[in-house]
Amino acid sequence: MDPAHAARKLAGATVRRFRKPTVSVVMPCRDGGTLLEPAIRSVLNQDLRDLELIVVDDGSTDDSVATVKRLAARDRRVRYLSTGGDGRGPGRARNLGVAAAKGRFLAFADADDQVLPGAYSAMSAALRRRGVDMVVGGYQRHGADGKHRPRLVERIHEKDLPAVDVEACPQVLDEVVIWNRLFRMSFWKRHVGPFSEEGNYEDREPALRAALNARQFSLLARDVYSWRLPDGRQTRSQQKENLSDLRERFAVARREVALLEKSQPVAQAQVWARLLGSDLGLYAVHVPSADDAYWEQFSAMAGWLAKRAPKEVWASVPVWERLLANCAAAGVRGDVEEILGTRAEDTSAVPLTVVDGTTLQADLEVVERLRTPLAPSLMVVPPEMVHAVGGIQRTEWVSSDEVQIDGYAYVPGLAGDTEGLTIRVLQKDALQAHELPLEARTDDTIDIESGDPWRSYRTGGFTVRAPASSWQPVPGPPRDLTLEVHLTWKGARWRVPLSLTLPPADPADLGGDAASTASDSAHVLIDDVQVDGAGIVLSGTTGPGTPELRVGLVTSSREFASAATPEEDGTFQATLRVTDGAALPSDGYFVRWAANGGPLSGWARPGVALREGPIESNSPIQRITARWHPGTTAVSVTVSPPLSLSERSRLGQRRLREVYRTAPLERAVLLEAFNGKTCGDNPGAIAGGLREAGVDVPLYWSVRDLSVPVPEGGTPLVIGSEDWHRVLSTATVLINNNNFPHWFTKRPGQFYLQTWHGTPIKRLLWDLPPGRVPLTYRRLMRRQVPMWDLLLAQTNAAERDLRSGLGYTGPVLVTEQPRNAVLAEGEAARQRARAHYGIPADARVILYAPTWREPDRTAARAGTWTDALDVEQLAVTTDAWVLVRSHHLSRRAPVGEARVIDVSSHPQVEELMLAADVLVSDYSSILHDWSLLGRPAMLFTPDLAHYRDAERGFYGGWPGSASWPLSTDEAELGELVLTALEVPPTLRESWADSRVTEGCREVVARVICCIGDAESEI
Repeated sequence: MDPAHAARKLAGATVRRFRKPTVSVVMPCRDGGTLLEPAIRSVLNQDLRDLELIVVDDGSTDDSVATVKRLAARDRRVRYLSTGGDGRGPGRARNLGVAAAKGRFLAFADADDQVLPGAYSAMSAALRRRGVDMVVGGYQRHGADGKHRPRLVERIHEKDLPAVDVEACPQVLDEVVIWNRLFRMSFWKRHVGPFSEEGNYEDREPALRAALNARQFSLLARDVYSWRLPDGRQTRSQQKENLSDLRERFAVARREVALLEKSQPVAQAQVWARLLGSDLGLYAVHVPSADDAYWEQFSAMAGWLAKRAPKEVWASVPVWERLLANCAAAGVRGDVEEILGTRAEDTSAVPLTVVDGTTLQADLEVVERLRTPLAPSLMVVPPEMVHAVGGIQRTEWVSSDEVQIDGYAYVPGLAGDTEGLTIRVLQKDALQAHELPLEARTDDTIDIESGDPWRSYRTGGFTVRAPASSWQPVPGPPRDLTLEVHLTWKGARWRVPLSLTLPPADPADLGGDAASTASDSAHVLIDDVQVDGAGIVLSGTTGPGTPELRVGLVTSSREFASAATPEEDGTFQATLRVTDGAALPSDGYFVRWAANGGPLSGWARPGVALREGPIESNSPIQRITARWHPGTTAVSVTVSPPLSLSERSRLGQRRLREVYRTAPLERAVLLEAFNGKTCGDNPGAIAGGLREAGVDVPLYWSVRDLSVPVPEGGTPLVIGSEDWHRVLSTATVLINNNNFPHWFTKRPGQFYLQTWHGTPIKRLLWDLPPGRVPLTYRRLMRRQVPMWDLLLAQTNAAERDLRSGLGYTGPVLVTEQPRNAVLAEGEAARQRARAHYGIPADARVILYAPTWREPDRTAARAGTWTDALDVEQLAVTTDAWVLVRSHHLSRRAPVGEARVIDVSSHPQVEELMLAADVLVSDYSSILHDWSLLGRPAMLFTPDLAHYRDAERGFYGGWPGSASWPLSTDEAELGELVLTALEVPPTLRESWADSRVTEGCREVVARVICCIGDAESEI
């Protein structure tokens, strides 16, 4: 090597060794797994290259250390340190990293998150301003379902605030995280660090010290960090139900209070409001499922804070949190649970009443039910504690130079027609704001959007017109328009900023993908969506030369499609209908399309009308709302029940309950099964028996929408409709296999038959630890179980377990489940069910009917059937058809193999039982019904230990008391099923005997007697 070159290289290495980078980033790590490398690369890929990344391992047991060392070998900016494997937490790791850091500025990042592009260049530019010690950016949250910006961030980071202090910007004290900040290193070492190395929540004290001690800081509107959601992972921030976590949080709260002693009053008020409000609230929600030790610690924490909080601070605490803190401090656990339960049932809306003409006071009904004495002053709500709400509903061009905007604004809790409440709308640009002429508008959809059961805001609508020339040239691509809505009342003022992207004045200016559609044949634009009775008509345009289209509505679990032949100009119509003429199931769909008969893989784009605003259409069968979501090219269609505007709002629902609370009783029967998802199960069998007996009374059915098939002779009532409210309050006989809404109260003269839905294998309600049952369900059942006049049980053992698990003490009729009367139809029903699904009469059929698991409640967590049992492989292994019957609470994705059929929506599972030769289940009550057939069943229970010990538990020593073979291995299960299928299926000789039919006959007779008794009373 040339000596001069070697000398230059040595000099360069020496400079690099001793030169200070602009930014040092400290990243603690413990078992970062697959998330670690993306986190590291998000730092290294910043456009500010002059940085160092110090990764401090804290005893990882996975390959995290190897990952760091591999990346450090490729990029000298990465440095690896270790705590020595003591596992003392990120506080210790961060302190070690800070001690080794060389940069002028200091930042932190976690090993499972990501720093957003351009973050450090933007923050370092702001930090170079004289007198600024810290820069705080916004952040987002991301996970398997996408990303979002938390409301807290929206509020704090609404706009850039350069060079402010805590008195001018106290809201920064509500952000208690550290990784969205950039510090001057000298400021950190002198006024902020170190981190606590004991326990959790090590971010909070440094975040508070930094805000209180900074001469000035800058707040950025842009997001600089992405905080990963847990997505099922057990993270340190997801431990709030644990007593140890609560104790650690209490210890940190005491230290935070100590830091406030010499701070400014505005800072004290902000932190105290957080401590008494959101901080306590995060633990309060765990009280209903906690043990006594947790409650006592929580009550002690609330009492300690309440005793030391300045009186004037309570006005800054949200109303619900005020109630929780005071009741917890008083040690009244029942009041805390009453507040939590009521808020969950009625929403967190706070109705406001005007007192003495100028004072706002919270008017919550729950206060009357509390034992804790509360000072009247505690219910006073300062106007600044109420945050006004607004939105844009529709925008459209009314001329080449003027756009019309429909919007709304209201003050939550303050009725829209409150005397003295006024609304003004200002158009803002970079230099000025000027008021737009406003036309007041009444709009019932505002009450639907608000979700408030107590107050109406329908008078809060407005229409304004804005000249386009004031903010953009015409024609041209659309630009953002900023409005500001001002609401005033009795001297109080609220401001609501609204931003919108205007639709193009000319369709040629659609921009993006849509701009190319004029010459692009591979596209579909949706111009209109309308309801036509039970059908939905999609109208649109496609490119030239498209001979045939399939257009449809698609979800993760279903699709409805129709062929469409475009006209010469590319316009088309596609009408979607369900085969039986019913409504489409209520759900959220996307419009997808395909050419030449392929799968629906293309995404339809919005036409001009949809870019102006949502399109709504109604019929007596169903209601749809089509909309475009700005930022995407997708078109969604929400199919809903045909409820009126007043029936769709929480306020309207509450008013309907009040209207029919005292209406005269009607000689009628109202039946409901699984919350209106079906008209089958025991209520369906009883309805059939009443019809066969010639009972001459109306048979009404609660249904979630008109896609639910109703048995002959029945009348569907959509849940939430006015007719449904009337019948629920006036029908003399009520029959349910589950429960009615939480607010329902049986009236004198009504007979309530609870059929339940099978013999329990898994433990129920009161036989479970409180933490495994939601508070709202416990409250509902505590109220409604005493209303039952008769409960059905399949056996004496079932009666014992139902009484114990449901807390029922009333009459029980022990008899066969009425639904099993269908089994008496035997071979005829078997072949009818097979023909319905196109299954050959001589085919071998397996029915797979598992119960639900807690993750099954949401589609995002439920996964696919393959996660539970590979049903497609089972069909191949056994050379059989597999009918997959999910529990009504499950949200698993559908299956796709030709001989695997999702039969979850079939109204009668008993027909499926007859169609099958073998049953595969787990902990479902269907096993007891299946035993009537005398056919083989297998238990597939790979999660037996978890389900028994952690999720539910079992009655009667199950599965030791079960007579069916049990397997936890799919290969073994396949062998068991194959062996069972070799035996020809049998049908018991006594199909029509009393064992399968007596239950239905006996229950029908009891219901007929109740109808007669009610008639004499009416």
